[in-house]
Amino acid sequence: YVRIHLTAALLGRQMRLATIDSAQFFDLGAYKAVSGPTPAGLERKIVRLTPKDELGNYWGPGYARNVKFALTNAEAVGGVIDNWDGSYLQVIQYRMGVHPLVAVTAGGVTTSPVGLGGGLPLPWWVILLILILAAIIAVWLRTRRGTV
Repeated sequence: YVRIHLTAALLGRQMRLATIDSAQFFDLGAYKAVSGPTPAGLERKIVRLTPKDELGNYWGPGYARNVKFALTNAEAVGGVIDNWDGSYLQVIQYRMGVHPLVAVTAGGVTTSPVGLGGGLPLPWWVILLILILAAIIAVWLRTRRGTV
């Protein structure tokens, strides 16, 4: 195994919120936790963390005991699940319409809380790129109309 260097910024970008498919769990405890009905008024999702360094080296598998999810506006259902592919899962549930915040600790590195409920916002540079591209297309269309 390669000793890797995790950073809070990388870990924050490596978390994803996913829908639950109980068929994907081979651990009986995890299967029981997610296969029952979700309580009324709550949503149940999975937070997936795939810790890697900036070179793409995986931190795991085998470190589920060293992964902790700190939740705001949500609660954990069961413990951290080692997916045995380098990713770790935490089943969470939260009130419908609420956007949970998740901070994760892995390898002694802790992230700031990350909002996962509404999807990750686009970085500022992507928004700027879209605006520039739209302006270029508008100018191109305007000049094209003038030459026809």
